[in-house]
Amino acid sequence: MKRKSTGKISVLALIGLMTLAACRSKPHTAAPPAAAHEPGTETIIDSSLARLLRPVNRQAVSSIPTLHPDNRLRIVNMTVPGVIGYDARRQTNIASRVSGRIERLLVKYNYQPVKKGQLIMELYSPDLAAAQQELLFIYQNDPGGNMLEKAKQRLALLGMQESQIRRAIQTGKILYRIPVYSHTDGYILEKDESSFLREGQYINAGQSLFTVYATKDLVAEFSLPPAIAAEMQKGQPLVMYKTEDAQISFSGSIGLIQPAFRGGDNFTVARVYFKDDRFQAGELVTAVIPVVHKGWWVPQSAALNLGDKSIVFKKEQNTFIARPVRAKLRAEGMALIEDDIEGWEIAGNAAFLVDSESFIKMSPDQ
Repeated sequence: MKRKSTGKISVLALIGLMTLAACRSKPHTAAPPAAAHEPGTETIIDSSLARLLRPVNRQAVSSIPTLHPDNRLRIVNMTVPGVIGYDARRQTNIASRVSGRIERLLVKYNYQPVKKGQLIMELYSPDLAAAQQELLFIYQNDPGGNMLEKAKQRLALLGMQESQIRRAIQTGKILYRIPVYSHTDGYILEKDESSFLREGQYINAGQSLFTVYATKDLVAEFSLPPAIAAEMQKGQPLVMYKTEDAQISFSGSIGLIQPAFRGGDNFTVARVYFKDDRFQAGELVTAVIPVVHKGWWVPQSAALNLGDKSIVFKKEQNTFIARPVRAKLRAEGMALIEDDIEGWEIAGNAAFLVDSESFIKMSPDQ
């Protein structure tokens, strides 16, 4: 039993030694040598094509016609909308000379026309009634004395007309309803309609009853844009016409330039004072104002308006780059650029180079 076990172990040991020897005697496979460098086979990057790799919302490649900005003096006719109103310098107040109660009121709404001598109300006044009673007493007791003239003068100062005083003397009766007449022509205009007078209302002596604006004295107000407000001055000539009918026009000049603040916005108001029966308060008018400007002029189509800024497409190395500019004003198909764009070659139609589905981005170096 011991001899057979020893023989098997020796055979296994011999096979292991032979396998190990075979592995050590097997030669190693070497890696293939690197390819040799040959001059002139390097990859060359063309830097002139880098401009074509920029996003399309920053530049465009096109053969669109170009133009050069024109630097010269130019007279531009600016059109400005406006409205006709009453001349506040020609307003007249109808006031009460006595206190009393309104018995009858004939003026009941804003912009109601009145004529000089027209009856506007009837007023009951205890002071007038007492003064008339005194007049009748003096007339009955001393008709030829000086006291009668004094009583008449007092009633005249209280607002009674001479014809009313004579009527009271002739009839011997007190006029409890004293008529009040308008002493001017015009339109009734109260800014605060809640304070408009009503029948049965009590008024005080010296209280303003109505404000009357003259019909022939008008003023046209125009809100000037900032681009031309600084260029305007008093006496600037203009031509205005009705917006609905351009055949009706008026030549005048600016009588007042006033800074205004309304609704949180600052702007400039130009007023034109005039008299013309063809115009009425509340009508819309348009003014044509000649303004002289000097600067770089380009067609409006070349300066694309993006709302808060404008851009032009400047040609650089056969490509058009979007450049921001400040367009001072736009009129008569031209745009005035405030920036110095001397020598620039720009696209004649900026909108043609804009992709409708992309946003315009300025060049990074701007």
